[in-house]
Amino acid sequence: MKKSLVAVSLAALTGLSVSQSAQADAYAYAYNNIFNLKIEASPFLVPSSTVFKLTDSAGLTGFANDSNGPTSFTTGTAPFNIPDANLGIASTNSPAQNLNIGNNYSRGDASIVTSELNPGSPPGVSGNLTDTWVVAESYLNAVGAGGGSGSVGSTTTFDFVFATSLKFSFDSILKMVACVDGPPTCADSDSVFPTNAQASSAVSFVLTDASGAKVFDWAPGTGPTIGSGGVSTNPFQMNTTISRDQSNTGVSLVDEDTTVGGTQFTAQTIAFAPGRYTLSLSDDKRVTTELTVPEPASLALMGVGLLGGLFVNRRKIGTSGKTA
Repeated sequence: MKKSLVAVSLAALTGLSVSQSAQADAYAYAYNNIFNLKIEASPFLVPSSTVFKLTDSAGLTGFANDSNGPTSFTTGTAPFNIPDANLGIASTNSPAQNLNIGNNYSRGDASIVTSELNPGSPPGVSGNLTDTWVVAESYLNAVGAGGGSGSVGSTTTFDFVFATSLKFSFDSILKMVACVDGPPTCADSDSVFPTNAQASSAVSFVLTDASGAKVFDWAPGTGPTIGSGGVSTNPFQMNTTISRDQSNTGVSLVDEDTTVGGTQFTAQTIAFAPGRYTLSLSDDKRVTTELTVPEPASLALMGVGLLGGLFVNRRKIGTSGKTA
């Protein structure tokens, strides 16, 4: 009888762990489209040189393929679209959500559709505005870890012949999801296994002088911290992180679009003295997902509790001769 009770308890414990691991899942997605980016210089000037850099990566740990990337490409002209990094999912070269629930996968991608910062191209000309997008996505429903990233950046050199100021304006669509065991993209369950999903967004506009010192620094979402020459508009926070874990299951969302509210991001610099300046623009998106087995101590406590309950029931049976 004792042997059968122990066997039943161990089987129940094993069944619980398998059931919970099968139910647990994590999903993360981050996407940003910056478009209508206009850089106006007063007085008028054109870029001396520009280097564009696009990077993407995908990773899965604990599965057949462990990593893909990072892949990095540089170019002096736009448009430019790089091959996407992907594991566990077919190549799409698209920023849209895959929602390929059921398959463990990670991916990242980035693209420059148009740019007004091509060398010799005058900034601020309508019809030649900058349009870029980046995306990262990962989903897990089995023990392991996943991650994806996409980033796009440019480094542009300007030679100011006169005291010059710059004005920036752009639209943005920012979408982010972090989900653990909840709708709309994860199976609805009650996981006790360590699980987490995280999505992050980072965007920056930085101007440095010939010595490399920052003279203008703007992280859209808040006003410039240095070199501001006027009031900036920041419709929403573009530098943010959202996350969920097994103690806080459900879905965290970011769903922003400047064209809905009708207010663009804008910022203006002070007038800088003549000289050589470098403008660095960066948009980086990253996601991570993780699903792990509980610590041995946690499984032991679960087993002790289960065995204790069975022992109490057996005492009741032995005392009364009846089942509780």
